[in-house]
Amino acid sequence: VEPGTNCLYFSWFPPSGLSATNIADPLMNPAVRTRYFVTATTEHGCLVKDSMDVLVEKTVIDMPNAFAPSGTNRVFKPAKRGIAQLKSFTIFNRWGNKVYSSANIDEGWDGTKDGKALPMGVYIYTIEAVTDSGETFTQQGNVTLIR
Repeated sequence: VEPGTNCLYFSWFPPSGLSATNIADPLMNPAVRTRYFVTATTEHGCLVKDSMDVLVEKTVIDMPNAFAPSGTNRVFKPAKRGIAQLKSFTIFNRWGNKVYSSANIDEGWDGTKDGKALPMGVYIYTIEAVTDSGETFTQQGNVTLIR
């Protein structure tokens, strides 16, 4: 949405993390918390100045510690806050055997392997992802499968 203004000329500072410094509404994607300053000018030379703080939170992947495929949350899958691309999401049984693997963050494990329901118990998961800034991170934990 274009900001409502009669200004024609814009100057943003600092330029780091901006898609453009001379438009009304640049995309802002700074690596760290940044205060941007803008000076806008009308065709008659009237100036207006403003600033905007952009807060940057680290990407976080939340995981439940239990799930019940027969209940309301039928699949166990990552929930992300921030921007990240999933490289792998793998689940192992207590003996270290892989029971599920995917690189699609929208898919999840339904508590089965090869179409057969796995027994109730604790399973281990590993997640490998890449943030939009290129930082690779891994997360490990366990989940209890409830039947």
